[in-house]
Amino acid sequence: MRIKKYVSLLILLACAAGVLLVLEYLRLPHDTHSWREIHNAGHAPLSGILALALLGISRIVLGTRIRNPIAHFVIALTLTVSIGAISEISQIPQQRDADIWDLIRDVAGAILFLALYMAIDPAVRQIRARFDWLRIALIVIAVLLLAATLVPSALWIVADLQRDKAIPNILTFESVWEEKYVTVIDAELEIVKPPDGFIDAGGESVGKLIMLPATYPGMRIDEPFPDWSGYSYFRFEAYSELDTTVQLAVRIDDLWHDGGYPDRFNFVVKIQPGLNRISVPLEKVRNAPVSREMDMTKIWAFHLFAFDIQDTIEVYLDNFRIQ
Repeated sequence: MRIKKYVSLLILLACAAGVLLVLEYLRLPHDTHSWREIHNAGHAPLSGILALALLGISRIVLGTRIRNPIAHFVIALTLTVSIGAISEISQIPQQRDADIWDLIRDVAGAILFLALYMAIDPAVRQIRARFDWLRIALIVIAVLLLAATLVPSALWIVADLQRDKAIPNILTFESVWEEKYVTVIDAELEIVKPPDGFIDAGGESVGKLIMLPATYPGMRIDEPFPDWSGYSYFRFEAYSELDTTVQLAVRIDDLWHDGGYPDRFNFVVKIQPGLNRISVPLEKVRNAPVSREMDMTKIWAFHLFAFDIQDTIEVYLDNFRIQ
C-alpha cells in the first residue's frame, strides 16, 4: 500500500514538473499574433492540470495531518496561484513577457478544474451539500474568466482567415478585421469617407493618416498575407489636400529581416497634391537586401512613414494590394 502511495506521489510530482516545464520552455511554432494568443490561452488548462496534481500531492503528503478535504483544495489553489504569480514576477527583470492576464488565466484554470473535480470527488461527498453554492459560484466565475481568456485568440484566428480570404487586397479600410494588423507610430489613423477628389477610392471608406511632428511618424501593417511570390506589384493610392509635395518612406520587411537598413526594401515616394497612384515592382523588393534575396513567401511588415517633420501632415490612403 505504501509503495502504491509513493508511486502515485512520483507520478503527481512528475505531472506538476511537466506542466511547469511546458509553461517555462515551450516555444511557439510561429511568433504571430494568433499563435501568441493561443499560447496565452494555454495557461488556463495547464494551470488546471497543475492544480489537480498539487491537490493529489497535498492529500498524500498532508493527508494524515489535515482531515478536512476542502482544505486540500484551498492548498492546491493557493500553491497554483502563487507559482503563477512568482513566474510572472520573475519575468520582469529578465525583460520577458510578464502579463497580469497570464496570472488571471492561471487562476481561472485552477478554479475551474478544482471546482469540477470537487463535484465528483468522493472525499467531499459527505459535506458537499454545504459547499454546493460556493462550488457553483466558482464554476460560473471560472467559466466566464476562461471564456474571456479565449476570446483574443479566437478573434485573431478569425482575423487571419479574413485576411487570407481578402487577398489580393491587404488594407481597404472597409473591414474591422484588417484594422487589427495596423499600428500607428506618432500618428493617428481615422476611417473616413473619401474626399471629393479621391476618385480611385475603392469603397465607402478610406484611411486618413495624420502624422504628428516626430522623427518617424506613420503606420505599419504587421503580418500581412505573407506569400507575395505569385504577384508582380504592390500598389496603393494616396490623396493629399496639401499644396506642397510630401515625401513618405515605404519600407517592406520579410520574416528574416535582421533589423538593419541594408536588409530590407526602402523606397521614397513623393505625394503630390491630389491623387497619387503608387506602384512598387515586387522584383525590386525581392532584390532589395544587399546580401540576400527577400523571401517573398514570408513578407512580415509594411511601413509607411514621414521622416523628421516639424508640422502635422495629413494624407488619405486606400486600396493597399498586391497584383
